[in-house]
Amino acid sequence: MARWLETAANIAMISAAVVIVVPKAYNWFHPSKMPASIVFTTKYFGKPFPGLSPAAGKDVASVLLFFSNKCHFCEESMPFYKRLTSLRTASSGFAVVGIYPEDIENQTDEETYLARHGVAVDSLQAMSFSKLMLPGTPTLLLLDRSKVVRGIWTGRLDHSKEEEVLQRLRGLCPQCGSIATANEARPAYRAMVIDLGTDLLSGYHRH
Repeated sequence: MARWLETAANIAMISAAVVIVVPKAYNWFHPSKMPASIVFTTKYFGKPFPGLSPAAGKDVASVLLFFSNKCHFCEESMPFYKRLTSLRTASSGFAVVGIYPEDIENQTDEETYLARHGVAVDSLQAMSFSKLMLPGTPTLLLLDRSKVVRGIWTGRLDHSKEEEVLQRLRGLCPQCGSIATANEARPAYRAMVIDLGTDLLSGYHRH
């Protein structure tokens, strides 16, 4: 009798675990249920980024800064973006492209917004954030010379992530415009994909 009760209890525990785990697994791995950050990273990481103007970061690596003047997390991130763009010199090996939502009618407003914060970009471009499936702003993308995405950071970054971005930029090869530390991104990407239980984003504005 005792053994039968023990077996019944084990079966009940296994059944309960299946009931809990299976729906979560579905939510984690089904494309429509994946966190927006995972969907975006899976879609673009290691692939050429579409829709850029031909003149955007031509012949060099590029940093794409997705922002909006209506995003207070972008506002809070501007001191870091000022530091980031201060690294941009003729010999630094990268260009900075500011990308704002296409529903903003006047590009001058975005230019004024960046200039007010001392953020100097090489070019500005409007894009549809919804079509790109951008999870939110601010978002930074690091592209190599061939415009392949080698790094993705979304949301207001903490100090360690800011330093990670700056270190990647300092590791650029000025002569070839390639990402010297490109291979470091892949383990980080795999670790992020494995952690499918959370959205991974904090301090970002949805569009």
